[in-house]
Amino acid sequence: MSANFYPRSIRIIGASFILFTVLATGTRVLPSRQQGPQQQEQIVPSFPTGAVAAFPNPVAPLADGRLPVDKIFIRQDPPANNTIWVVEPQEVMLGPVAQDNKAASPSAASSKGVGFVVPQLDKGNYEAWYESPSQNQPGQSMKLAVVPQLLVEEGLKRSAPGAEIEIRVKISSPKLFVKNSTTPQAVSVPVRIQSSDPSVADVAASQAANVVTDAEGYARWKIRVKRTGLAEFTASANNFEPASVYVVGMSMPAQTLAEAELREAEAQATAREAEAQEAATRVTTLVARAQEETQTAKSRVTEAEVTLQRMPEKAAGKDAAVGRVMERQKAVEAIAESAEARVADARESAVEAQQRAAEARAFARAKAAVVAQVSTIREADLKPGDAFLVKGGTPIVSPAIMAFESSQLGGSAPYSHASLYLGEINGIKMVAEMWSSGYWITPLSVSISGAIIVDVFRWPDITDGKREEIASKGSNMFGEPYRYIRSNNPAFFTSGSPVPYAYEEIGLLTMAVKPLTLGITLRTLAIVVDALAGGRRKMICSELVAWVYRDVGLELQMTYWPKLSDAGIFSTDDRRKDYTTPNMIARSSNLRLMGRLKGP
Repeated sequence: MSANFYPRSIRIIGASFILFTVLATGTRVLPSRQQGPQQQEQIVPSFPTGAVAAFPNPVAPLADGRLPVDKIFIRQDPPANNTIWVVEPQEVMLGPVAQDNKAASPSAASSKGVGFVVPQLDKGNYEAWYESPSQNQPGQSMKLAVVPQLLVEEGLKRSAPGAEIEIRVKISSPKLFVKNSTTPQAVSVPVRIQSSDPSVADVAASQAANVVTDAEGYARWKIRVKRTGLAEFTASANNFEPASVYVVGMSMPAQTLAEAELREAEAQATAREAEAQEAATRVTTLVARAQEETQTAKSRVTEAEVTLQRMPEKAAGKDAAVGRVMERQKAVEAIAESAEARVADARESAVEAQQRAAEARAFARAKAAVVAQVSTIREADLKPGDAFLVKGGTPIVSPAIMAFESSQLGGSAPYSHASLYLGEINGIKMVAEMWSSGYWITPLSVSISGAIIVDVFRWPDITDGKREEIASKGSNMFGEPYRYIRSNNPAFFTSGSPVPYAYEEIGLLTMAVKPLTLGITLRTLAIVVDALAGGRRKMICSELVAWVYRDVGLELQMTYWPKLSDAGIFSTDDRRKDYTTPNMIARSSNLRLMGRLKGP
């Protein structure tokens, strides 16, 4: 069986440090099966469902180049029943690979091995094996712990307040195949969703928070965006690692919420300042009008007084004229009082408008300061050789591990993945990185599709020629790049990568997190991992970036985890690269944060 879907976000495990519970603190003896391999010792890592696991020993291909194995068998360990699952084998590369483009091709520099995509099994311990393909080739078996997880294709969704959007997560495969059965077993999982801030966005009124994955393996929800802001939706299922999707309510288009809020704040400040100016103008207008009205009224009083003075002492109607003068004098007072009140009200309104304008402008300046802390960078401003530090949408980062890395390195540890921007290949912006199925080159849009945050780091003060050299090394590190370019998610192409993903190294990093793990235990594990995945045999995501920079003469100066340093793990250059993490790269004194390419 081949995986019919395998989301991009699974490769975030490159440095997410899944809580790979290493089932043995040192080694485990694997049993032989029929004419299987000799018993051997190896560490036993956990694998997320959908990841590619590989048997340790190489195999000799058939004359046509195909693997001599057609079925991989898996059962619970220890066996709980007679159920045996079947998956299709995948070709993987084992052993050292060429370190020089001029050396032999990857196929010549590495040995072919047998791997398989871990099926959608329940959480627990399993044994995988295949039978001896011939008298000259023994079978192999391995122990593994399966860790199901929910996966994210789009880690960040934006919409205007008032709109409804769909978010979804999925399991790695909705089917299982059982030995001696031609009908696949359907897999469906009840999944719950919860918003971190229902006032920003929440499950739509017509939508249940609990849903069951469909025939394609998706759990889907309609989400109502209520206001500007950020809400994290966490999807969870029993015995699954959770997943998160960030929903951003944005009143206007922008690259990030902070930019949108800044634009809105700037617009509000401008509008408030215009209102303040209008209020000030109104005061001036009312003062002038009051003066004009008062003057007009006074003129009428003067006219009445002149008329009164011209009348004979005992003229008829003189008393009425006196009354008119008095009435007009009272009117002047009333007009002046009314005008003064209107002007006072206008002045008060102008002061309030000025205060609102000042507050709006101060708020806009504060938003500008936030944006300035992590300025955005556009795709057009990327340069070949840029390093991407990423926070993925599948939060398979154990809080304990993130907290541990933060305590080891100092400050926050926000990144879970690293990749290398190559520039354009055939007119398309491309990225090289380690996916769970190995090393691949994919379009930028594919690479960052499931990410929540993508920050761009750059080695400053080097020539464009040097940047092109970094990109060239990243794309040609394992041979001609066309062999490893995929236009969509490499999970659809789980075979053919020149270098597998180093789950064994993740296992050692996870052991380092455990407070009671001794230095001698880590050193023992490192010796075992060296033989299986050390150096360039296999890689994690940040290790690939570190090797590329080193190969072009730009050695990244980094602070390593003190616990691993104290255990003597970093005794060789291979090991320093093996256990490089994305947050170590982010803190390298050689790199500068250029801006955020994608973020909430």
